[in-house]
Amino acid sequence: MLTLALLAMGVTGAKAEKLTLTFETPDYCAASWDASTNTLTWGSGGWNTAWTFMTASGINGDLSSWETLHLNAKNFTNSVAEELTVVFKKNDGSNPPSGPTKEFVVSPDANGDITIDLTNVEWGQCDITNIQDLTIYGGARVNTETDASVVVTDAYLERADPELQDRPEPAEPAAPKRGTLIMSYDYSTATSYPWYRQGAPEGSSYDVKDGKLVITNTVSQEYNWSLQPFILDQIPLKKGTDYVVRIKMNTTGAGKATINMGTWGSNRYNNFSFADAYAYYDVTLNDFPLTTDAENVAHALFQCGEFIGKVAIYKVEVYELAPIQWTNILPEEYSNYFYYSKEAPATSPQASTIDEEGIIEVKSAAKAAENGYEWDSQFWIRIPQILPAGTQFKVSFEGKASEAVNVGTQSHNEPGQYIHWECIGGVDFTDGWQTFEIEATVSDKCDGGQRENVAYLDNFHSVTFNLTKDNAVDYYFRNIKFYVDVNDVTLPDYNFYLSGSMNSWTPTEDYQLVANPEADGEYMITMDFEAGDKFKIVKGANEVWYPEAEDYTINEAGNYTVYFRPSGNGGDDWFYNVIYLTRNYTATLTTNLGWEHVYAYAWTGEGADKVEQLGSWNEKKYEMTENAAGVYELSFKAGSAPANIIFHNGDGQQTSNLAFEDGKAYTWSKFTETVTYTNVENWNKVHAFAWTEGVKNYNGEWPGAEINKVNGVYTYSVENIGEEADIPESIIFNNGDMGDYNQTLDLAFEDGKEYTDGSYVTVNVSEAGYATFCCDRALDFSNIQNLTAYTATLTGSNVSFNKVEASVPAKNGLLIKGVKDQKVSAKVPFVPGGELSAIQNALIGVLIETHINAGFVLLNGDAGVGFYKVGNAGFDVRANSAYIPAIDGARTFIGFDFNDNTTTAIEGVATVKENNGEIYNLQGQRVTKAQKGLYIINGKKVLVK
Repeated sequence: MLTLALLAMGVTGAKAEKLTLTFETPDYCAASWDASTNTLTWGSGGWNTAWTFMTASGINGDLSSWETLHLNAKNFTNSVAEELTVVFKKNDGSNPPSGPTKEFVVSPDANGDITIDLTNVEWGQCDITNIQDLTIYGGARVNTETDASVVVTDAYLERADPELQDRPEPAEPAAPKRGTLIMSYDYSTATSYPWYRQGAPEGSSYDVKDGKLVITNTVSQEYNWSLQPFILDQIPLKKGTDYVVRIKMNTTGAGKATINMGTWGSNRYNNFSFADAYAYYDVTLNDFPLTTDAENVAHALFQCGEFIGKVAIYKVEVYELAPIQWTNILPEEYSNYFYYSKEAPATSPQASTIDEEGIIEVKSAAKAAENGYEWDSQFWIRIPQILPAGTQFKVSFEGKASEAVNVGTQSHNEPGQYIHWECIGGVDFTDGWQTFEIEATVSDKCDGGQRENVAYLDNFHSVTFNLTKDNAVDYYFRNIKFYVDVNDVTLPDYNFYLSGSMNSWTPTEDYQLVANPEADGEYMITMDFEAGDKFKIVKGANEVWYPEAEDYTINEAGNYTVYFRPSGNGGDDWFYNVIYLTRNYTATLTTNLGWEHVYAYAWTGEGADKVEQLGSWNEKKYEMTENAAGVYELSFKAGSAPANIIFHNGDGQQTSNLAFEDGKAYTWSKFTETVTYTNVENWNKVHAFAWTEGVKNYNGEWPGAEINKVNGVYTYSVENIGEEADIPESIIFNNGDMGDYNQTLDLAFEDGKEYTDGSYVTVNVSEAGYATFCCDRALDFSNIQNLTAYTATLTGSNVSFNKVEASVPAKNGLLIKGVKDQKVSAKVPFVPGGELSAIQNALIGVLIETHINAGFVLLNGDAGVGFYKVGNAGFDVRANSAYIPAIDGARTFIGFDFNDNTTTAIEGVATVKENNGEIYNLQGQRVTKAQKGLYIINGKKVLVK
């Protein structure tokens, strides 16, 4: 029957919606439609020269909302008039032209366009709301003896779409903070929906229409995820990483949607609200729980089943967010940043004292009976700078109280200048020490604006704990830190300098230390020292000197990095717990792997004793620099030389663990060793098996990998990536069959060598002692010691086997006798020239797997090794083997009767029915009834079936 497909819907020009029609010729039409050329051909068929497509499947037969029908008709051939007849037919179950119809006789303009206005038309009995077929008839033919034709394209219905309003283009926002764009898709480039298409519930649809993804929902679904089209696919995500999905979209109303991103078994989602607007929306998805540390390919779903209306998506972007770099902004000498105030805001906070163990004790009296408030007593953490709204921060401290109590928090600018914001929420103290680590974002209430009738600014300058309760409570704080993201905040300058004998003990900017981004509260400077230089660290203009004791003395000249901790909490290898020095180490790497980036990771020790001396594993931090010669260079600092180093590209490719040597030039490259083989035997395929004895196989187990022709010869390459080439010792070329092999001898592997060898075939016999064989070449058995070949003679129903003394022609079936309970293999040479006179042989050889319906095949069955009769289902005889054809009579087994005076196996075991004699099994045990198998009955070996 006929079809109509909804292919494109969207805004063009003055916001129009399209319904594209698909052409197909119905069975009852004499005309034909060639979809590859868009050509309609009509001819000898009387009135029945039509081409039809059905509209009912795409729009349920209702055309009443469509305003125009568009066609393009060109290249009329053998037509009296360049015109078409377009017929709409009511759906009454009959074929055209039966039933109510509405006809339009139309001709194209100079460009071939035809537009039919469907509005204000008297449809009569046709019923525009119940259309079955839209039929196009060709015109009369000039020559009625030949066919006529026309090329028709661009058939679509069109109507105005007032729902998605014509709004101005929104301004593109800046990239999200800490964000790096990893994937973007602009739907203006799409001609069809580009992703995996899920089903849509009844009353909803989605498709790409004129440069945007339009999602339509007319019925509120039970869940948002009931309607969830893909908006992106193949997104590279990383475990534990945060992302922002940015969507440029227009809607017919306000609502809520969900972005769900990840894999089906591991994802993150977040809800967001959208306005009745054309705008950008950012949705943050945190800490992806993917199953591996490697990158995962994921999708993003737009879930909007509960929203009724239309959503037009123009562009989708995914930004990877760099990790937050938390930095404590409280100075080490921080006592002046903690306050205790009573009856604030009337009284300014007073500086709190810190005892020798770093504990701050705050005592709060009981709440007054009348007009008492929790903020009558407060403890402040006052930060050294004002933070703007939107700043992410983290408060960390240890705390306890004389009793279990919940303490509320708020924020101030200066004393009495309250910001009515909960700040970090309530804190539950107990009578035991607890560690608190609370993350928050500075509220938009802290906008720095002046409140009505208040002459100060709402600035976030502190975190304040409201301590007053019904009972008097003692509070204790220690190890207080206030962290901000260094991407958000410019840190205050603490001005530490290195000063010593090399600069006349004068602190200058040339010797100013900088904050170490890898260690909180630590500072550093890298410089050259001479042997005998002495130095200390000084804060500001000779304010405080570290250490208070003797100077640090340099014993050996060199380039050093000096690390400094004003808190004095360095380890045993730190000079007076405040100063630590490292030396500079170098290495280079040459590689031909085409890595875009090269990173280094170095360490000493393993397991619990492992010390990472150059970043953390797979960290994209220590990137090497490529010089003009294409060599990657690395300089780094360490307290001692690392034992091991790995170079990697940050994307899963790496070297193995390499021993570190200072100044070493490392090489990690792809090495390729290639040999060629000329197949003089004309095998159908060629495999290569390469190995180094006792070490490894280079291309899998025998028979190795199939190789292809390159420039007329079979080419095999061994590739390895490492510090040097890894070359196999030996190689065999073979035809790859898993039966009896055609192969070369063992060959020494030499890079660049051209091999030509194919004068042998290997014949194998298993532990059963017998096999059948067939080769497409004549074979010479005259000097073969390990096995014996036989042809067969059939006399009536008797079969005897004849030893091959010398040669046997090609394609002859052979019985091969080896040694029972041993695997036997022999290289049998081809007969020069390969042509011998035909011989009489009852063994039928096959070169390819062949199905037979009758005959005898070699099996190791109940009667032992021999030829068994093929059953009713037939048998698949494997390639390069043989079988015995059908023999008259009831014989079901053929043993071995050799004409060379050798001992036979099981000779002529007959198949008989059970009798009444004594019955023994093959273990000599008497049994009362014979089941299937071999038995001794009346002293004779009998096969019972």
